[in-house]
Amino acid sequence: MNIKFSINMKFTMNMKYILRKIGAFLLAVIVTFLWCTNLKSQIVFAKNQETLIRKAYQPLSKVGQNRYILDDDGIYRKKISDDELIVPNGKDGPIDMAKNATVMITGDIMCLRAQQYGAKSKNTFVFNNSFSYVRQIFSNSDLVIGNLETLTSHSNYYTFEQKIRKGSPNCNAPATFLDALRYSGFDAVVTANNHCLDGGMTGIRETIEKLQEYHIAQVGTYLENDIPRFLLYEVNGIKIGVLSYTEYINFRESLSANDLNSFVNCYSKTSVERDVKEAKKAGAEFIIAYNHWGIENTTEITKLQKQHALDMAEAGVDVIIGSHPHCLQEAVYIKTSDNRQVLCMYSMGNFVSSMVTEANNDTIILRLLVIKEDGKVRLKQSGYYPLKVFPTYENKHYIVVPTQKEFHKGNTTIALEKASKRIKNVLGTTIKEWKDKG
Repeated sequence: MNIKFSINMKFTMNMKYILRKIGAFLLAVIVTFLWCTNLKSQIVFAKNQETLIRKAYQPLSKVGQNRYILDDDGIYRKKISDDELIVPNGKDGPIDMAKNATVMITGDIMCLRAQQYGAKSKNTFVFNNSFSYVRQIFSNSDLVIGNLETLTSHSNYYTFEQKIRKGSPNCNAPATFLDALRYSGFDAVVTANNHCLDGGMTGIRETIEKLQEYHIAQVGTYLENDIPRFLLYEVNGIKIGVLSYTEYINFRESLSANDLNSFVNCYSKTSVERDVKEAKKAGAEFIIAYNHWGIENTTEITKLQKQHALDMAEAGVDVIIGSHPHCLQEAVYIKTSDNRQVLCMYSMGNFVSSMVTEANNDTIILRLLVIKEDGKVRLKQSGYYPLKVFPTYENKHYIVVPTQKEFHKGNTTIALEKASKRIKNVLGTTIKEWKDKG
């Protein structure tokens, strides 16, 4: 009896143990499923950890045309009406056009995990509030460009779902982040940076497709080898070329060397010389080029940055925009062998992010006044709007706020004043703070 009782007890205990294990496994499966679907059944099925079958988040509202549309000759021109474009010196085009263009440029447009949590709204994400202040500034520009340092790939995990991928930060945002870029006034973004391969070629493809859906032009990553490596805008009679390069790429081993150079604009002296030549052949009179370089989280400029900046200037670039350090760095003019003065912003810092240090959250909008006189195009004036990113401001999350009191009905705060001073100290004396008249 004792032996039989002992056997029955062991059998019962083993069965309970097995059932607990089965229950725990089923619970883990259910929790994982609910997490992957964001509790909305958005994912149909996950093939593996890196490739998801699900739909992208839909635009928050109907997406209208950008103010620039691509003409048949490969040049973006402003749209005047539904059936009329500004054309250069054409019989049907305007005769007296102002030969000056105001271009505004930003640093790293990021969409990290905390930003995504802060933008969660029912069954979607709304990021528009981040740009409610700068929208006013951008409205006074003829062209707005920034560095989009995130994917918008629904077939990859978003950052709030997977912060780290194979030991590196995963930068991938819901597509409604592009609603915010259109809301704020961005015309174009550059996409060559160290996170452009975070989602592999699927990430590049889906990000480009989403940018096309939102009518935001991009340069730096490509789906085909024969696509021009520049954007070309005609702005008030001035043709402006935009280029994009990166010196760092996470997961570059996921592509062969040939494919990498086909689909991502990797920096080299030769590639810049080639692209500048091609852009000028297509009609570019003024060239702005981004380069993703330097060391993160420092205001120190490396010898390699200085050498590559000189090479870019000598190749014919007129304004150099640095990204990647996630904080501002000094602005300088570089004198070339043909006596041109080339503005170099070694780093524009983060335009928006949820990174935590003061340096990460001090930022600017660069304002360039480009003019055309006697057939020659040059940079007449440069200045900047000082800004600070706040995790919470006026009950809004991760909002980019101008430090100038003119944007706050004549009022200011200690935080805004301190940010303005830090920005001035880092940038140096090459460019001055810009203040709108009136």
